Order: sequence, then structure tokens, then C-alpha cells
Amino acid sequence: MKKLLIILLSIGLFSACKEAKKEAKDVQFPIEITLKGTTTTPEENNTISIMIPESGEEIANFEVGKDGKFSQKITVPSPNLYRVNVFNQKGAIIILDHENATISYQPEQDYYTVGGSDQNKILAEYLDIYYEKQQERNELEEEMQTNQDEMAVRQKIDAYLNKAQTDLMAFARKYPSSLTNLIILEQIGMGENVELADSIQTALADAYPNHSGIQELGKHIEGLKATAIGSTVPDITLPNPDGKELKLSDLRGKVVMIDFWASWCQPCRLENPNVVEAYKQYNDKGFEVFSVSLDQNEDKWKEAIKEDNLLWNNHVIDLENIAGSAYNVMTIPSTFLIDAEGKIIAKNLRGPALEEKLAEVLGE
Repeated sequence: MKKLLIILLSIGLFSACKEAKKEAKDVQFPIEITLKGTTTTPEENNTISIMIPESGEEIANFEVGKDGKFSQKITVPSPNLYRVNVFNQKGAIIILDHENATISYQPEQDYYTVGGSDQNKILAEYLDIYYEKQQERNELEEEMQTNQDEMAVRQKIDAYLNKAQTDLMAFARKYPSSLTNLIILEQIGMGENVELADSIQTALADAYPNHSGIQELGKHIEGLKATAIGSTVPDITLPNPDGKELKLSDLRGKVVMIDFWASWCQPCRLENPNVVEAYKQYNDKGFEVFSVSLDQNEDKWKEAIKEDNLLWNNHVIDLENIAGSAYNVMTIPSTFLIDAEGKIIAKNLRGPALEEKLAEVLGE
């Protein structure tokens, strides 16, 4: 019994003496860390610089020896994603906080790995997913050039995009307070995933209360909630190709797809045939399309309407991005399907998904 007591006391003493790992929010910044790494050293220009992506401000600049190895003290102004520019070539992304970090970069292969800190281990896990998805995308792009069955390729692309979206969302949920999510939230489309984005932003704000980018993200998400499923859309009043102002609210009583697009947007142009088919099939049942172009060239906008045979009359151009801002449109194509009362019932439906939803709402 006495021996057991001694063992238990020893374990307790060890646990008490073991220092708890600090979180970034408990650390006073700026702080000095060590960045270690390896790379392929060119014959000329062996300089590495580290920059804040948003501002381009440089926080470190140093040379790499002939063996390609380096160990550099760096003063980190705040925990954040940083860009590592290796020999003035395409940069890598690394997370720098209060922990030492590592990076291995092969510029000629456009491939890098990070590690050392807990945050970078999570980023490294994300990079594994990224490189895998990039390889799949490259294969699909090659197939697109050779396969004559455009519909079959489009279906493969849709399946790829859906799987990539699902994987990234699962990753974000797995590590809600990781700074890697600042990358992922841009990729998954926050407009279609407001609830997830809101929960991730809350976790990030708790872990990094002084991070200005995370604070701005919170404001952006509040704006997105205005165009969440079930919300009544803001009205749109913009000029049509003849210069006459059209109002979205004039279509109240119909099921309307608000379609943000542009003549220069290749994915938009590829999707247009699907929208035309849906319009032909469901227009007489109460379906309308309200197309909002983000073009800056009115002639190219008008040409694209004719070239793609966009049959409906509701075409407007948003030269000053008024509607785009109101709807928090970050990428195009971006679509909102609204019911007869002007409430959003679906977003960003592509291909067969649009016709399936219209069949559900308007009947076969």
C-alpha cells in the first residue's frame, strides 16, 4: 500500500510539474521563433523572404547556404498565415505563431511541406488533400481537351467538385480553430455554407481574439446571413441592354433564378445551356431567370447574350457591383433560386440539380 501511494504521488508530481502547452491567445506578440528548413539552392539568388499576404509587408529576409539548409530566427508580429517566397519564385504558405516551424520546399516541382508547430501539422494534412485534388483536376482538364462527350466530362467535374467540397467541409469541422480554415472557407463557398462558416469563425475568434482578418471575416459572414436560405432577397434595380431599368421585384409571384454571370466567365458560359434548357421546360409553369452581368464591357455582354441564346428578357448589367455587393457575390457563376414570395429556397444549383429542384417546386 505504501509503495502504491508513493507511485501515485510520483505521477501526480510529474503531472503538476509538466508545463501546459500555451495557446496563441495566451502569448504576448511579437515573439521570436526559429524557422528551419531545406530547399534546392539555385546558382543565383538564394534569398528567402517571408511576407504578410494581405499587405505584402516583409517580416524576414535571409540567404540559404549551398547545402539548401537553413535555421533562421524570425520575429512574428502576430499569429497568421504567411507567404514564403523562395528565390523570387512562386511562394508557399506557412502558419507562424508562437511555436517553432519547419518547411521543405522544392521550387522546381512546385511542392512543399510544413511542420514543427501544431498549426502547421494541420496545414500539412490539408496540403496532402490539396495536392491529391490538384492531380485529379489536372486529369479532368486533360480529359476535357480530348473527350468529345462534353456532358460526360461535365458530370465527372460536378462529381469531383462535390467530393472536394465534402472533404474540405469535413476537414474544417475536424479542426474548427485552425488558421488553415482561412484558406478553406474561401474554397468551399461561404454563401452556401453560412452555418458552417459562422461556427468556424466563432471558434477562430475565440482562439485568436486579436486577429483583424478573423474579425473582418465575422462581418462578412453577418452579411452572408442576409442571403441565407429562407431569407427574403434584396431588390435589384439595374439597366437592361436597352438602358431601361428592370426591377427584380416585378417578378414577384414567380419562381426566379437570379443568375450572376459575365461574358468572360468560362464556367458561366458552360452552364448557360443548362439554364436555357431549364427555362424552356419550366417557363410556362412560372419559372423566370433574372440575369445580372458583372461585365464592364457592355458590347461583350450583349454579344454573349446572343451567342448563348439566352431567351429570357430579364437581363441587367451591374457596372458598379451594387447587386453583387448586396448579395455578397465573391465568385461567379453564383445563383439564387427564390420562391413566389422572394425567399431563397436554393443556391448555386448546377446542371441536373436545377431541373430537379424546379420539378420539386413546380411539378414535372
